[in-house]
Amino acid sequence: MAVVGELVYQGAEARLFRGSLFGKDVAIKERFSKKYRLAALDSSLTSQRLKQEVRTVSRLLKSGVPTPSIFFVDIENGRIFYEWINGITVKKYIEEICVTSDSKNELAVAIGKSIAQMHKIGVIHGDLTSSNMMIKTANQEGSESSVQDRLVLIDFGLSAGMGNAEDMAVDLYVMERAFISTHPNIQSTVDVIIASYKQYGEHDTTAVMSKLKEVRLRGRKRVMIG
Repeated sequence: MAVVGELVYQGAEARLFRGSLFGKDVAIKERFSKKYRLAALDSSLTSQRLKQEVRTVSRLLKSGVPTPSIFFVDIENGRIFYEWINGITVKKYIEEICVTSDSKNELAVAIGKSIAQMHKIGVIHGDLTSSNMMIKTANQEGSESSVQDRLVLIDFGLSAGMGNAEDMAVDLYVMERAFISTHPNIQSTVDVIIASYKQYGEHDTTAVMSKLKEVRLRGRKRVMIG
Protein backbone atom coordinates (compact mmCIF):
# COMPACT_ATOMS: atom_id res chain seq x y z
CA MET A 1 0.00 0.00 0.00
CA ALA A 2 1.31 3.46 -0.95
CA VAL A 3 1.20 6.48 1.36
CA VAL A 4 2.00 9.95 -0.02
CA GLY A 5 3.58 12.04 2.72
CA GLU A 6 5.21 15.46 2.91
CA LEU A 7 5.95 17.61 -0.12
CA VAL A 8 9.73 17.86 -0.45
CA TYR A 9 10.07 19.92 -3.61
CA GLN A 10 7.99 21.37 -6.42
CA GLY A 11 9.41 22.22 -9.82
CA ALA A 12 7.90 23.42 -13.09
CA GLU A 13 6.97 19.90 -14.25
CA ALA A 14 6.68 17.73 -11.15
CA ARG A 15 6.33 17.49 -7.40
CA LEU A 16 8.48 15.32 -5.14
CA PHE A 17 6.97 13.75 -2.06
CA ARG A 18 8.44 11.60 0.66
CA GLY A 19 6.18 8.63 1.27
CA SER A 20 6.07 4.90 1.82
CA LEU A 21 5.29 1.84 -0.25
CA PHE A 22 4.49 -1.34 1.66
CA GLY A 23 6.28 0.15 4.66
CA LYS A 24 9.43 1.16 2.73
CA ASP A 25 10.52 4.81 2.46
CA VAL A 26 10.20 6.09 -1.11
CA ALA A 27 10.54 9.31 -3.09
CA ILE A 28 7.37 9.83 -5.10
CA LYS A 29 7.79 11.93 -8.23
CA GLU A 30 4.44 13.16 -9.51
CA ARG A 31 4.02 14.90 -12.85
CA PHE A 32 1.04 17.21 -12.51
CA SER A 33 -1.37 18.36 -15.21
CA LYS A 34 -1.00 21.71 -16.97
CA LYS A 35 -4.34 23.52 -17.10
CA TYR A 36 -3.38 25.55 -20.18
CA ARG A 37 -3.13 22.38 -22.30
CA LEU A 38 -6.00 20.39 -23.72
CA ALA A 39 -6.77 17.55 -21.32
CA ALA A 40 -6.16 14.79 -23.89
CA LEU A 41 -2.85 16.33 -25.00
CA ASP A 42 -1.73 16.89 -21.41
CA SER A 43 -2.49 13.29 -20.48
CA SER A 44 -0.62 11.98 -23.52
CA LEU A 45 2.47 14.15 -22.90
CA THR A 46 2.58 13.26 -19.21
CA SER A 47 2.36 9.55 -20.00
CA GLN A 48 5.06 9.77 -22.70
CA ARG A 49 7.48 11.66 -20.48
CA LEU A 50 6.85 9.36 -17.55
CA LYS A 51 7.52 6.28 -19.67
CA GLN A 52 10.65 7.86 -21.17
CA GLU A 53 12.04 8.57 -17.70
CA VAL A 54 11.32 5.02 -16.52
CA ARG A 55 12.98 3.52 -19.63
CA THR A 56 16.04 5.75 -19.16
CA VAL A 57 16.49 4.99 -15.48
CA SER A 58 15.98 1.26 -16.09
CA ARG A 59 18.76 1.31 -18.72
CA LEU A 60 21.06 3.19 -16.34
CA LEU A 61 20.43 0.75 -13.50
CA LYS A 62 21.14 -2.24 -15.75
CA SER A 63 24.42 -0.62 -16.83
CA GLY A 64 25.55 0.09 -13.28
CA VAL A 65 25.15 3.87 -13.41
CA PRO A 66 24.41 5.15 -9.88
CA THR A 67 20.74 6.16 -9.84
CA PRO A 68 17.87 5.47 -7.41
CA SER A 69 16.00 2.22 -7.99
CA ILE A 70 12.40 2.31 -9.23
CA PHE A 71 9.96 0.38 -7.06
CA PHE A 72 6.64 1.11 -8.74
CA VAL A 73 5.12 3.17 -11.58
CA ASP A 74 1.59 4.60 -11.50
CA ILE A 75 0.93 5.80 -15.06
CA GLU A 76 -2.67 6.83 -14.36
CA ASN A 77 -1.62 9.31 -11.66
CA GLY A 78 1.70 10.28 -13.25
CA ARG A 79 3.82 8.90 -10.41
CA ILE A 80 7.15 7.11 -10.14
CA PHE A 81 8.06 5.56 -6.79
CA TYR A 82 11.82 5.76 -6.34
CA GLU A 83 14.17 4.46 -3.70
CA TRP A 84 14.51 7.13 -0.99
CA ILE A 85 18.12 8.35 -0.80
CA ASN A 86 19.34 9.39 2.63
CA GLY A 87 21.94 12.03 1.94
CA ILE A 88 22.50 15.55 0.64
CA THR A 89 22.75 17.15 -2.77
CA VAL A 90 26.18 17.73 -4.26
CA LYS A 91 25.33 21.44 -4.10
CA LYS A 92 25.05 21.27 -0.33
CA TYR A 93 28.02 18.91 -0.11
CA ILE A 94 30.24 21.45 -1.90
CA GLU A 95 28.94 24.34 0.20
CA GLU A 96 29.14 22.69 3.63
CA ILE A 97 31.43 19.65 3.61
CA CYS A 98 33.74 19.52 0.60
CA VAL A 99 36.20 22.23 1.65
CA THR A 100 39.68 20.87 0.84
CA SER A 101 41.17 20.59 -2.65
CA ASP A 102 41.62 16.83 -2.15
CA SER A 103 37.95 16.32 -1.27
CA LYS A 104 36.85 18.46 -4.22
CA ASN A 105 39.08 16.45 -6.55
CA GLU A 106 37.67 13.17 -5.21
CA LEU A 107 34.15 14.46 -5.84
CA ALA A 108 35.05 15.71 -9.32
CA VAL A 109 36.56 12.37 -10.35
CA ALA A 110 33.40 10.58 -9.18
CA ILE A 111 31.14 12.97 -11.10
CA GLY A 112 33.17 12.72 -14.31
CA LYS A 113 33.22 8.93 -14.14
CA SER A 114 29.46 8.69 -13.55
CA ILE A 115 28.64 11.03 -16.45
CA ALA A 116 30.97 8.99 -18.69
CA GLN A 117 29.17 5.78 -17.68
CA MET A 118 25.85 7.41 -18.53
CA HIS A 119 27.02 8.71 -21.91
CA LYS A 120 28.56 5.34 -22.79
CA ILE A 121 25.04 3.93 -23.25
CA GLY A 122 23.81 7.06 -25.05
CA VAL A 123 21.79 8.58 -22.22
CA ILE A 124 21.68 12.38 -22.00
CA HIS A 125 20.64 13.76 -18.62
CA GLY A 126 19.54 17.20 -19.80
CA ASP A 127 19.96 19.03 -16.46
CA LEU A 128 23.31 18.15 -14.87
CA THR A 129 23.32 20.61 -11.98
CA SER A 130 24.82 20.04 -8.53
CA SER A 131 21.23 19.84 -7.22
CA ASN A 132 20.58 16.80 -9.43
CA MET A 133 23.38 14.76 -7.88
CA MET A 134 23.40 13.36 -4.36
CA ILE A 135 25.89 11.93 -1.88
CA LYS A 136 24.47 9.09 0.20
CA THR A 137 25.10 9.15 3.92
CA ALA A 138 27.90 6.72 4.78
CA ASN A 139 25.64 4.49 6.86
CA GLN A 140 22.95 3.93 4.20
CA GLU A 141 22.57 0.29 3.27
CA GLY A 142 24.89 -0.61 0.42
CA SER A 143 26.94 2.59 0.62
CA GLU A 144 30.69 2.60 1.22
CA SER A 145 32.96 5.30 2.58
CA SER A 146 34.28 6.66 -0.72
CA VAL A 147 32.48 9.45 -2.55
CA GLN A 148 32.49 7.39 -5.75
CA ASP A 149 30.45 4.68 -4.05
CA ARG A 150 28.02 7.21 -2.57
CA LEU A 151 27.39 9.48 -5.57
CA VAL A 152 23.93 9.17 -7.14
CA LEU A 153 22.55 10.95 -10.24
CA ILE A 154 18.90 11.95 -9.90
CA ASP A 155 16.02 13.60 -11.80
CA PHE A 156 15.94 12.28 -15.36
CA GLY A 157 12.78 14.15 -16.30
CA LEU A 158 14.55 15.93 -19.19
CA SER A 159 16.59 12.94 -20.29
CA ALA A 160 16.97 11.52 -23.78
CA GLY A 161 17.96 7.99 -24.64
CA MET A 162 19.88 8.08 -27.92
CA GLY A 163 22.36 10.94 -27.69
CA ASN A 164 25.17 11.65 -30.14
CA ALA A 165 28.52 13.40 -29.53
CA GLU A 166 27.00 16.88 -29.77
CA ASP A 167 24.19 15.99 -27.34
CA MET A 168 26.81 14.73 -24.89
CA ALA A 169 28.85 17.90 -25.36
CA VAL A 170 25.78 20.03 -24.59
CA ASP A 171 25.14 17.89 -21.48
CA LEU A 172 28.69 18.63 -20.30
CA TYR A 173 28.36 22.33 -21.16
CA VAL A 174 25.17 22.59 -19.12
CA MET A 175 27.05 20.98 -16.22
CA GLU A 176 29.97 23.41 -16.56
CA ARG A 177 27.76 26.51 -16.66
CA ALA A 178 25.53 25.26 -13.82
CA PHE A 179 28.49 24.55 -11.52
CA ILE A 180 30.29 27.81 -12.33
CA SER A 181 27.16 29.93 -11.85
CA THR A 182 26.24 28.21 -8.57
CA HIS A 183 29.59 27.76 -6.83
CA PRO A 184 32.35 30.36 -6.52
CA ASN A 185 35.93 29.35 -7.38
CA ILE A 186 34.82 26.01 -8.86
CA GLN A 187 36.59 26.14 -12.24
CA SER A 188 39.45 23.82 -11.18
CA THR A 189 36.90 21.26 -9.95
CA VAL A 190 35.02 21.46 -13.25
CA ASP A 191 38.32 20.90 -15.07
CA VAL A 192 38.87 17.71 -13.04
CA ILE A 193 35.32 16.54 -13.88
CA ILE A 194 36.10 16.87 -17.59
CA ALA A 195 39.50 15.16 -17.18
CA SER A 196 37.84 12.28 -15.31
CA TYR A 197 35.17 12.02 -18.02
CA LYS A 198 37.88 11.65 -20.67
CA GLN A 199 39.83 9.16 -18.55
CA TYR A 200 36.91 6.84 -17.78
CA GLY A 201 34.83 7.27 -20.93
CA GLU A 202 34.61 4.08 -22.98
CA HIS A 203 32.86 5.84 -25.86
CA ASP A 204 34.37 8.30 -28.34
CA THR A 205 35.27 11.05 -25.86
CA THR A 206 37.58 12.67 -28.43
CA ALA A 207 34.55 13.46 -30.60
CA VAL A 208 32.65 14.71 -27.55
CA MET A 209 35.53 17.02 -26.55
CA SER A 210 35.73 18.39 -30.09
CA LYS A 211 32.00 19.17 -30.00
CA LEU A 212 32.34 20.64 -26.51
CA LYS A 213 34.82 23.22 -27.84
CA GLU A 214 32.27 24.20 -30.50
CA VAL A 215 29.45 24.42 -27.96
CA ARG A 216 31.56 26.60 -25.64
CA LEU A 217 32.36 28.91 -28.53
CA ARG A 218 28.69 29.23 -29.46
CA GLY A 219 27.91 29.95 -25.81
CA ARG A 220 30.52 32.72 -25.62
CA LYS A 221 29.19 34.29 -28.83
CA ARG A 222 25.67 34.35 -27.42
CA VAL A 223 26.93 36.07 -24.26
CA MET A 224 28.83 38.68 -26.33
CA ILE A 225 25.89 39.37 -28.65
CA GLY A 226 23.37 39.37 -25.84
